[in-house]
Amino acid sequence: MRLKQGFVREDGMVFSQYYKVNGVEKEMWYSKDVFQKILKRRIQRTIERQKKNKEKHASNIKKWRSMNPEKAKRSSRESSKTWRKNNPEKSKIKSTLIHYNRKAMKLSQLHPEHDKNKEAALVRLAKALQLEIDHIVPLSRGGLHWHKNLRLLPKSLNASKNKRLDSELSENDRNEVLFWQNLTKVMLCSYFG
Repeated sequence: MRLKQGFVREDGMVFSQYYKVNGVEKEMWYSKDVFQKILKRRIQRTIERQKKNKEKHASNIKKWRSMNPEKAKRSSRESSKTWRKNNPEKSKIKSTLIHYNRKAMKLSQLHPEHDKNKEAALVRLAKALQLEIDHIVPLSRGGLHWHKNLRLLPKSLNASKNKRLDSELSENDRNEVLFWQNLTKVMLCSYFG
């Protein structure tokens, strides 16, 4: 049985590749840390190669897809399904991020300094604490989509706020919203140090 790259042995070593020495095939094994570094370097090199030869890469993909239409359709769908099944939390986070970014892009309101890592951290916190992400200044009121315009709110408070500005809320709701805004800042600061 031929091993696939990434196979992990009982002792924790990870299979990298086969190589030949004097016509004899041997196996190359690494620790997990070393394997991840090597894999990262390989991926970076591949991406750089693809960027340098965009047209060639695109034509190769097009050619393969035209020669294998069923396989291309199936592999794309299956890999997406498999990834979603194996990474349910990441899948929820990714779909939430895509939703917010699409919404902002439709309205051309994605801020140039938007930090996707901070937004992803907010999404993770929201999922973990069962909160919702709110735009402080709603997109429909001219607000921009970026991490400094986002905060966590409980579902009921976010629903009652709807598309209003903080200044249009009752004093009680305004105080509660301000509390959650400050708490969000503290959580993000502790998350990113």
